[in-house]
Amino acid sequence: MNKLKFEELKDLNLFFYHFLTEHTDVPKFLFDEPSKLVDEAFIKQDVKFLQWGVKDMLQTVEDMPVNLKMKLKAELLERFNFDIDIFSQRELRKIEKIIEKNVIKKDQEYALILNRVEEIYQDKNKLDEVKRLNQLLSDYIEKNA
Repeated sequence: MNKLKFEELKDLNLFFYHFLTEHTDVPKFLFDEPSKLVDEAFIKQDVKFLQWGVKDMLQTVEDMPVNLKMKLKAELLERFNFDIDIFSQRELRKIEKIIEKNVIKKDQEYALILNRVEEIYQDKNKLDEVKRLNQLLSDYIEKNA
């Protein structure tokens, strides 16, 4: 986990609650109590509680749709310089299997590979992976056009 200052831990927790209510159908009132607890933990200087909240947030992110994860990732980087992994270990294993097979067979696999490319295409260290994934995407489009 990225190193965050104490006040940033509080802000990150509260931002995440706000993000969920703005971008999902989770009712805002469900976060009234957790928001109060974050404020109390901040007043009490309870770093462990605030860190736990961030870890809980990261676990919640694993179950989000990829497009929402990408939006959250961008906002976290912009506001907090805090980076998250878009893909869970389970999704990364699926991507590895697709690469090993060297073929995309289903629309779901196509979407997973496309989202991976969108996440890594600007990373100069991942240019070979982007090239290989783009070839898989192109092959799938040709086969299914």
